[in-house]
Amino acid sequence: MRDKPPVNNGESPSTSLSGSRRFILALSNAARHRMTHFFIVGGILFAFAPAPKDSRKIRVDPNVLAAMKADEAKKGGATLSPEDERLVEARAIEDELLYREALRLRIAEGDVIVRQRLVQKLLVLAEDIDGASEPLADAALQDCFSKTKDQWKQPASIQFVHVVGSSRETLSSLRDQVVAYTNEPAHDQEIPPFGESFATNRRVTGTIDDVKYAFGADFATAIEKLPVRTWSDPIASKYGMHLVRLLTKNPERSATIDEVRAPLNIQCQLLRREEAVHRYTQRLFQNYEVYLGNDRVNKLHPTRRTAPRAEMSGEDG
Repeated sequence: MRDKPPVNNGESPSTSLSGSRRFILALSNAARHRMTHFFIVGGILFAFAPAPKDSRKIRVDPNVLAAMKADEAKKGGATLSPEDERLVEARAIEDELLYREALRLRIAEGDVIVRQRLVQKLLVLAEDIDGASEPLADAALQDCFSKTKDQWKQPASIQFVHVVGSSRETLSSLRDQVVAYTNEPAHDQEIPPFGESFATNRRVTGTIDDVKYAFGADFATAIEKLPVRTWSDPIASKYGMHLVRLLTKNPERSATIDEVRAPLNIQCQLLRREEAVHRYTQRLFQNYEVYLGNDRVNKLHPTRRTAPRAEMSGEDG
């Protein structure tokens, strides 16, 4: 009797296989594939590789910190004050924060540069992303001036005219003529046409320090005490003898923004760069656990550091 053909219920041969047989067949086919070998080997390596160290934990080596403090102490020729020690510690922490961030951003890739170079580059970046390296706008300069105006002063200044002589006796004999000449209203502000010639201007305007530098300390002290618009007796300077008439004496006063614009711009730019670096390092500090030796650091002190742009190469500008 002939066997009956198997009944086909609409299933293909592959779907009619049991689940276990299908799994074994698929595994057998996969084992012959190179990508399977790759993933198997990779999985084994991953499984047995040591766990990476915690990259969010920072510990400042006490020996490194001690060396930094010693170097700082040498600069001042004395032991560090508690505040100076805190600044060194804060700088050590900032160095590590900036170094770690530089590595995370892969700034060092393809560049043979030492650790401090990376720190310097990231300081430049900290200033640039905050806009601190851009020129100050007038509004920003005015705002900075308003906050610091107490420190901007115009020093006391004087203006005088003088007659030069070779000796005290010569000038003493000329004094009456000099006084009579300037008592005339038409000659009140003029330099009397008496005495000897002088290498520089006989009308002088400047601060007391300017006068000290030009004529000597004793001369400056003597004319500072003179009544305004009164001729002195002969006064000695490093050039000889002088009759001096003090025309104006202006006390120290607060400066206007236009009078101090150049130094103000330099200082305000520096302050803005310091603040930018501090904000950046503070943000980094929040993302790490920081230790000085075994002691956890909970606060980062500002160091007022900026990017040393004068020391950087053109590629960093």
